[in-house]
Amino acid sequence: MLQLNMQPPEKPVMQEDGSLEVHSVFLTVQGEGPFTGCASIFIRLAGCNLECASCDTDYTSRRELLTPRQIMAHVKLLCPERIPVLFVLTGGEPFRQNIGPLIEFLLMRSLQVQIETNGTLWPKSLDYHDDLFIVCSPKTPNIHPNIARNATVFKYVLDAEHVDPNDGLPTESVGSRYRPYRPWASRVVIPEIYVQTLAEQDRLKNKRNLEACIEACLKYDYRLSCQLHKIIGVE
Repeated sequence: MLQLNMQPPEKPVMQEDGSLEVHSVFLTVQGEGPFTGCASIFIRLAGCNLECASCDTDYTSRRELLTPRQIMAHVKLLCPERIPVLFVLTGGEPFRQNIGPLIEFLLMRSLQVQIETNGTLWPKSLDYHDDLFIVCSPKTPNIHPNIARNATVFKYVLDAEHVDPNDGLPTESVGSRYRPYRPWASRVVIPEIYVQTLAEQDRLKNKRNLEACIEACLKYDYRLSCQLHKIIGVE
C-alpha cells in the first residue's frame, strides 16, 4: 500500500531579501533525471503548493529561514575542500519562494543550477534567466506558461495501473487524480522525457511499475530514471 502524504499545501511566500525557508542542505549523488550520478548539493526548500497523495518526500518536518550567504556557509561546512559544480533546488516546491537572489548568487560563482518543480508556479525574479536547467514533473493538467516554454526536461512518475495506452505517460500522477500536462500541448520541439517508477510498499507492484516504465521507454523513446540515490542508499 502507498503511504498517504499528510503534508498540507502552502501558499507562495516571497521574502524581499531572498531569504528562504530551507528544510535541509546536503551533499549527495543526484539520483534522478539527466544529471544522474553527479555529485551535487541539494537545497531542499520547505513547503509545497500541492498535496500529492503518494508523495514520499519529507519537506515540512523542519525549516530554517536562511539568506543565500547563510546557505553557502552550510555548503562550505559540508564541502570544506571542494564544492560540487551542480546545485539542485528542490522541495517541496522551489518556485513557491523567491529563489531569484539565491540563483544569482550561485550563477555568479559559475555554479550550475538545476531546479525541480511541479510546474504550476513561476517567480517573477526568474523572468530574465535563460541559463537554468529546469526539470518539470507535472502533477496537474496545466502548468505555468513560462515552465511550458522553458523546461529543459519533463519527468513523470508512472505506475502500472494508470498508463495512457496512447503515449505511455500517466493518466494520474502520485495519487493526484489528474491527468498531468503533456509537453506537446504547447511545444513544437519536444524536450527529453523521463519516466520513473512510483515507489510502493509492495514488491510485486514495484516490479509491475518498473515493467510499465521500461515498456514506455522502448515504445516511445523516453528515458528511464531509476532513483539511483535509493539504490545506493543515500538521501
